[in-house]
Amino acid sequence: MANDDGTLLILTAAFGLFGLAFAALGIFFLRREKVYRTRGVAVPGHVTDVVTRVSSGGGRRGGGPRTYYHPVVAYRTLEGHGIHERAAIGTNPPRYRPGQSVQVLYLPESPASFHVAGDPSGTFMGYAFTIFGLIFIAVSVVVLVTGVL
Repeated sequence: MANDDGTLLILTAAFGLFGLAFAALGIFFLRREKVYRTRGVAVPGHVTDVVTRVSSGGGRRGGGPRTYYHPVVAYRTLEGHGIHERAAIGTNPPRYRPGQSVQVLYLPESPASFHVAGDPSGTFMGYAFTIFGLIFIAVSVVVLVTGVL
């Protein structure tokens, strides 16, 4: 590399580490989705409310805040315990409405954590994070190996 002070090397390595973190987070999301699909207990539930969360909008084109809609779901475990929780993943536009019946997947060791069965949001996030992370890693490797910049 033509840069004597090592700044390019440091920036490229940081870019690659950022990609590694992104890919690891994506893999975590995908594995979590698989755990719910394979070990989750399916029970009926219903949406009692939809709550909003406003993001800061820092990384979005247009830069403004973005609103995410999280369903609040009530369901009973197989043991009869009533659960009333907000979903961890929100969507825009809203995917659910109050009064809507849904199928819930919860883990027996953590019944208050749930996923709505068939909701693709977590899988989409997992693939998106993994793909973007791998792209960042690939760009970093190409720059380090070839000294393109």
